[in-house]
Amino acid sequence: MGTSSRRRSQRGLLLIAASAAVGLLLSGCATGAPKSAAGPTSGETVSATPSDSPASTSSAAPTSETTTTSAAPTSAAPTSEAPPTNQPTTIFTKAAASIGTGESVKVSITVQTPNPGVPFGDVTLVVDGAGYATATLNTAGNMAFTVKGLADGDHSYYAKFAGNPSFLANQSKAKSLHVLSAAEIAAAKKQKEEQAAAAAANPCPATAEACVDLTSNTTWLQKDGVVTAGPFKQIAGRNGHRTPPGTYTVQWKDIDHLSKEFDNAPMPYSIFFNGEGMAFHVGSLSTPSHGCVHLSESAAKTYWDALQPGDVVYIYGSPQY
Repeated sequence: MGTSSRRRSQRGLLLIAASAAVGLLLSGCATGAPKSAAGPTSGETVSATPSDSPASTSSAAPTSETTTTSAAPTSAAPTSEAPPTNQPTTIFTKAAASIGTGESVKVSITVQTPNPGVPFGDVTLVVDGAGYATATLNTAGNMAFTVKGLADGDHSYYAKFAGNPSFLANQSKAKSLHVLSAAEIAAAKKQKEEQAAAAAANPCPATAEACVDLTSNTTWLQKDGVVTAGPFKQIAGRNGHRTPPGTYTVQWKDIDHLSKEFDNAPMPYSIFFNGEGMAFHVGSLSTPSHGCVHLSESAAKTYWDALQPGDVVYIYGSPQY
């Protein structure tokens, strides 16, 4: 073979080899492209190593299980909403203390509990030891009965609550009711009229709780112009230390007061009614004071129990000593 023929043969082989190489390269890109494109997308689940697959599966499972488990107690909450049992109860009754003969009286009953909730169920009114009537409490835990036909004289009553699974049975304290006879009604009417007449003639205003008459050396307690205690004997300030007439107000009290002005002289049950040291207190009923109003011990105790700061003291008249 000549030199030129060999060269042409070599070029042909080189061209064939080059074409084959290009074919192989093209073939590799075509088959490799899908793999490289799909790898990152599906590699998390499909192309992951066996050691990674279980991890991804097990990490998802607890999430769904945790959600399910946490939801279970929420749905089981009705146990906290279950109605309470054995709650204590208190029963209250209310009615007039007295009525006239032949009159009826309304007795109101309320059942309560110190815990949240309103008691429900039946309540019975017991009059003079016998059941008078039974009814069901309303939604507020109340009930009322009208009692008729009671004889003149004293009667007792109380209420019994039957209870239920939520509220314990209980009964109220017994109370008294008096039915006035015709004679008692007449006497009460007369007394009221006499009190009204006395109040109209009373020189001490109805607004005062304590009155002092310097002229008659008397004092008394009253309410709305009607005398409630007294009159009691009293003696007030001596000449030169007169107790001045006027309207005063109880300011303070001291049961074991000692007078600093007069060598710690005792002034038991002192009730001071002005800013100059004047007071009701236990003292001599024959020797005038230095401005205070002397009372006997029993009267002073009565005044001590009855008078409070703010009560009005009215003093009038003129001493005759």
